[in-house]
Order: sequence, then C-alpha cells, then structure tokens
Amino acid sequence: MGDEVTFVCGTDENASSIFLEAMKQGITPKELCNKYYPQQKEVFERLGISFSIFSRTSKPIHYQTVHEFYKTLWEKGYIYPKEIQINKE
Repeated sequence: MGDEVTFVCGTDENASSIFLEAMKQGITPKELCNKYYPQQKEVFERLGISFSIFSRTSKPIHYQTVHEFYKTLWEKGYIYPKEIQINKE
C-alpha cells in the first residue's frame, strides 16, 4: 500500500515458557535463548519473513526503548500510582 512500516520481533528472554524450558534443560534462560536465537532468525529468513529489527530482550536497546516508552506514558498521565483494595473472599 506504500506505507512505511517497521516490523519488530525478537526473543523474549523473560517469558515464562523460556524459564520453564530452561529449567527442564538444566540451563539458564539466557543460555536457552543463545541456543535457539540463531535458529529462529534463520527459520524466519528461510520462510521469507523479514523484520526491520529482530532483537532480544537482553539487549541494551530493548531496555532503552522500554524505558522511553513507559516514561512517555508516565509523563502523559496514562500510568500512575493508585491504591486499590482487593476483596479476599
């Protein structure tokens, strides 16, 4: 359609599925992702799926981007502290 877009994807080293599989294999989540990251990237390429950015949650750019995203939400008042009471039945 002629629109300029950015496709972002990556390996989420903080996902519960990653933690569970790493525990099964007796390795750390980072080691598990190190093991599969190149394979994931290759499979996408072989399927003709390309991303502007294919990254990992452990990379500094991820931390910087998430920080800026939530900072903007905070500054615009979209997120804020609030006390709530939970009914414990």
